Amino acid sequence: ILTPDRLIRGVKTLPLDWTPFQRSLTILHKRWTAIQKEVDSFRKKNNLSPTDPIDPKTIEKLQNSIPNAPRKLNILIMGGSVTMGVVCHLNPVTTQTGKYSRRACAWPGRLNTFFPYLFGYYDLVNIDSLALGGTNTESGRTIWDYSILPDEIPYPDILINGYATNDMHYNSVQDAIKRNVTLEQSVFELSQSFIRQVLTPK
Repeated sequence: ILTPDRLIRGVKTLPLDWTPFQRSLTILHKRWTAIQKEVDSFRKKNNLSPTDPIDPKTIEKLQNSIPNAPRKLNILIMGGSVTMGVVCHLNPVTTQTGKYSRRACAWPGRLNTFFPYLFGYYDLVNIDSLALGGTNTESGRTIWDYSILPDEIPYPDILINGYATNDMHYNSVQDAIKRNVTLEQSVFELSQSFIRQVLTPK
């Protein structure tokens, strides 16, 4: 049960157009259906029940053997040094286990590790990270505007802005002071400009 106040605030955060969400879910569903078909066929051939576990490596082989498999959902994460994973590899937990490099230790790398577990080892999502230390949303807007993306990164279905830390940088504060606006107003305008840039068809 929601209070009227929370309901109003909740509605304000909902997207006005659900089409992009529907498109993303359709991409996921098509690929999931294709993989599930192969898994069901494997279960039938090996007399396995729907609840019998299948080794993750077997699932990987099954989904790699699908001819003309529907594509994955492409997610691009753009950000600064935090997104890049600077100092992340010095985390005591990480250094004790010794299993993460700086990039893999960063949150985009961990997200990439998490998704297969979330989807039952079905490889549905492709995550690319375009992170560079010292950059902020304004840098990201320029990168997007001039299409300065590596050739190996596919056009994203979902774009995540990971510049928040650098948007609150000392230089951003000084820029807001020069323009006689608050830091909150400056960051809001910058974020709004970035979103409009991304949503503008090329």
